[in-house]
Parts: sequence; C-alpha cells; structure tokens
Amino acid sequence: LTELTKKNITWCWKHEQKEAFNALKQRLTSSPILRHPDLTSAQYSIDTDASQYGIGAILRQNQQGEEVVIAYTSKHLLDREANWSTIEKELYAIIHAIKTFHVYVHGTQITVYSDHKPLEYIMKKQSQSGRLGRWSLFLQSFNIKITYRPGKTNQNADTLSRIPIHHNSYTPAISVI
Repeated sequence: LTELTKKNITWCWKHEQKEAFNALKQRLTSSPILRHPDLTSAQYSIDTDASQYGIGAILRQNQQGEEVVIAYTSKHLLDREANWSTIEKELYAIIHAIKTFHVYVHGTQITVYSDHKPLEYIMKKQSQSGRLGRWSLFLQSFNIKITYRPGKTNQNADTLSRIPIHHNSYTPAISVI
C-alpha cells in the first residue's frame, strides 16, 4: 500500500492492494492490539514524533523476543506550541510521552527513538536555558537514552503526530491503567 503514496505513481487498486488493505485492517482490529506490560522487565522503548500541528508516541516493550505495544498517546499542539522550533516540538513529544507513560517507565531503563538527530545530544549539552533547559533537567531524573531513528522507520509515531484534529474539537484525555 505504501507504493500508492509515492510521488508520480498512478493510482491502481487491484487484488494485491485489496488483500494488503484487508490484512492491515485485520491486524489493526484483532487482539492483542495492546498488551499488558511485563513488570518483571525493566526496559521500555518509546517512539516519538512531532509534526507541524501534533505530537505522538508509542510505548513498547520486548516480551519473549517480540516487540509489543503497551500504550499510545498523541496530542494536538496549541497555536503557541505549533510556533516552537523543530527541536522544541520534538523534545516536547518526549516530555509528553514520559509524563503520559510515567506510571510504566519511572525507575526503569528507557530508550527513546526520535527522527530528530540533534536530540541525541540534548542531554549532553552543559548549558541550556529556557524551555529546553527545563525539559533536559526533567529528563535527567529518568534512566533515558535518546536514539536517532530515520523518519522512514519511525512511521508509527509519525502517523500519530499527524492525525488531523480541528481546533474547535475537544476530546477529553483518557487514561487506562
């Protein structure tokens, strides 16, 4: 199906595309979509992304050799947040994920994957001011490693950050623990 999204590709919906679409629907709607965390494991990974108007993250854990999804989160950016620099939005996606998944990740080892390479160095920078400084200080209270992952392999979080939400719509936050 991803071939249909490429530039200069003629739209073609045949048996192969229909089968791929049906397989995707089946996987997205069948159990287990989310798994309970393995509390004996002290490792989690979080995929994050920020777009012009939203942020998204996925909490994952390796269980018996298989990467499983524990939780998802996404948030529409307020107008003032949408005006932030790219590094601020990408770091905000991590902050939002850590705060949302705090009950799972506090006291554990966390690997965060981001498609914004400068974030790998954010924790190493000695002198930061303002928002980035406060957020870096917050992240230092966690056992966290930020790792670069190219955007083409970070598509799940990318999709969550790009969900179109209208400014006047309101969906209350839902927490399921």
